[in-house]
Amino acid sequence: MSNQPTTCTIDEADRKAIVKRRFDVWDMRLYSLGIITFIAVSSLSAASHIGGLKQSMMPYVRPLAVLLGIEQSWQVFAPDPRRMNLHNSAVITFQDGSMKMYEFPRMDLIKGWERFRLGDRQRKLFDEWMSEPRGEPYRSDLARYLVQCNENPLNQPVLVSNVFNFVNLSEPSDRFVQKLTEVPAHRSKSVYFVFQVRRTDFLP
Repeated sequence: MSNQPTTCTIDEADRKAIVKRRFDVWDMRLYSLGIITFIAVSSLSAASHIGGLKQSMMPYVRPLAVLLGIEQSWQVFAPDPRRMNLHNSAVITFQDGSMKMYEFPRMDLIKGWERFRLGDRQRKLFDEWMSEPRGEPYRSDLARYLVQCNENPLNQPVLVSNVFNFVNLSEPSDRFVQKLTEVPAHRSKSVYFVFQVRRTDFLP
């Protein structure tokens, strides 16, 4: 078999090539409509992140952006500035009326290797998600876990209340720098979830 490349004239190549149908008017209109829709949704998606428009536009624009695969999140590179320091805790109420407070892991109090080991996974769940709507699916299971950790046949838990603890931060200023060791305690509190313990919540 010869290793010489096959050569042919332009006319021969045209006859051997796959002939594709040329775009007609309706093809051009369809593709133009797709391009215009993409640009319009992209522009609306970008505009919907503007502070004053975010609440009103986002519910309508986001489904379209997800459908077209153009939704983007820049939170990794430019997260919103923190407006408060916070942590979550739970208050366990027992049959005799006594109470016990459980504090979820706090990244600001954990040092060294433990902080590196726990990392953002627990911070995301226990600090940023628990008190927000996206954390709602986890609340019952976490409350049930606390109930089972505090079982006592003589004085069983009857109620678990999740508490949001926070303190608002002052606006950034070049005249005042808040030292990390002087950050105020999270004195403001708000109960955002109450779990009524049932018989089935205890370990079998």
